[in-house]
Amino acid sequence: MLIPGLVSVTCKKQTPQEIVQICTKTGLQGLEWSENWHLQAGDVKQALRVANLTKNSGLEIAAYGSYIRLGESKDVTPSLESAAALGAPVIRIWGGQKASTDMNESELDAMVEQAKLLALEAMSYNLVVALEWHKNTVTDTNESAFNFLERVHMPNFKTLWQPTQALTVAQRVEGLRKVANQVMNLHVYHWDGSGRRPLEEGEAEWKTYLETMWTAGRHYALLEFVKDDDMEQLEKDISTLHSWLSE
Repeated sequence: MLIPGLVSVTCKKQTPQEIVQICTKTGLQGLEWSENWHLQAGDVKQALRVANLTKNSGLEIAAYGSYIRLGESKDVTPSLESAAALGAPVIRIWGGQKASTDMNESELDAMVEQAKLLALEAMSYNLVVALEWHKNTVTDTNESAFNFLERVHMPNFKTLWQPTQALTVAQRVEGLRKVANQVMNLHVYHWDGSGRRPLEEGEAEWKTYLETMWTAGRHYALLEFVKDDDMEQLEKDISTLHSWLSE
């Protein structure tokens, strides 16, 4: 089962109240609230306010989108505190800040140990830690992502998924099928060589991605990266997503 929703960073210029209004108006059900844009790490009062706003509007909190990066020495506790106060089931993190092919073994070893410690601390907040599936990180190829998840091997250490531009559609589907049981949520958008495009143009590939995840449990399909950051285009993309999920 896939639940339609939104990543709040898609609406950088909008307030939390305006974002909630967009979601309720268009029938979206879930929100990933983004650190640095709509929530600040460690601001528990702000997180509680946004949590109440979200829930009182009948929406679900899908995740907290942090900017914790493995490989950095940043204090992660403020982000975990905000995610917990928000009531998020998942906290998104990033798998380093360079291509997996440029990471040496000692860097990978250190990131694995850091990921294990982060997952352990996150357990005390009842949080699942999920990697951003992104270029120039440890998840930029199917093999590096799967190997990293296997090495960390913690029950609350999972991943998100989105189409990686460097891979072919066939490679993307292969990777998604391989990690489907470890995917928490999908980030939904369509890019081509020219950049962001209307979501409807990615119909053929996205129907394959959605079909792959359809029987993998309850997950959110969260819209992100709208063409030109245009709110009218966002509403069109929302309608497109609804039509796909209704099929």
